[in-house]
Parts: sequence; structure tokens; C-alpha cells
Amino acid sequence: MKERRTIRDVIWALIKERYGESAQKVVHRMYYKDKMSLADIARELEVTPMTVQRWMDEWGYPRRRFVEPKVPPAPKE
Repeated sequence: MKERRTIRDVIWALIKERYGESAQKVVHRMYYKDKMSLADIARELEVTPMTVQRWMDEWGYPRRRFVEPKVPPAPKE
């Protein structure tokens, strides 16, 4: 009997076919090297941002945290 493939398996196979590397490596490169947002990665891979977030959680990839920079006080005249 044939082994059933999950939707995730099919998506990961399509990503490997398109980019020549695993989904894990593609997401890592896009997020950390290319500094793309989850939404931009999702758009590029044709999945939802929540899907990208779940994959990153599964792989143990920490997400960037955006903190407002401390603005120094204006110089006194």
C-alpha cells in the first residue's frame, strides 16, 4: 500500500523543487539573511504567515523582536 503524503510533505517537496534546498534552509535564509518578514516569506512560498510561524516554532527558530529604539533627548541650545 502507498504511503500517504501530508499537505506539508507536498508543500515542502514543491519548495525543494523550486529553490533546490529544503524548506527549512529556505525559510532560514529568507528570515535571517534576507531579513524578510513572516508575511513576505509566506507570500513568496504561497502559504500563510501562520504556517511559516508554525514551521519556525517546530524547527526552534527564534523570531526577531522589534523594540522601539531609545531616542536620546534633543540637544539643548
